[in-house]
Amino acid sequence: LEAISAAAIRSIAEFDTQPLANLAGRGASLPDHAIFIDCLRTRVAKFFPNIPSTLDSRDWDGYKDAVDRFQIDNFGSVGTRLLLSWMGVADVSADFRSRGLEEGRVPRFGRLVGVL
Repeated sequence: LEAISAAAIRSIAEFDTQPLANLAGRGASLPDHAIFIDCLRTRVAKFFPNIPSTLDSRDWDGYKDAVDRFQIDNFGSVGTRLLLSWMGVADVSADFRSRGLEEGRVPRFGRLVGVL
């Protein structure tokens, strides 16, 4: 992972937003993880004003254009948390998060789909 991280840091300005969001979501398993988060924070901040605050079709057209321009379908766990915070949605408590991460608490994707 260190080699991947070092190569990514050298070309981080060239990264599309989606891969950057994925790297930021890898957590502390990547060296220099804070660099990925800082770069993602900058991009999310540029995207944020494009989130519609009305039902006006022009606002939603602007949002669609921003999604296309940023080439993103989601900002991952890190970027989404940034957006939600800026929108006034508080983070969950540490207790709530730890209970949700307990084994068996949330079904794994493989358990939700049948084997074909």
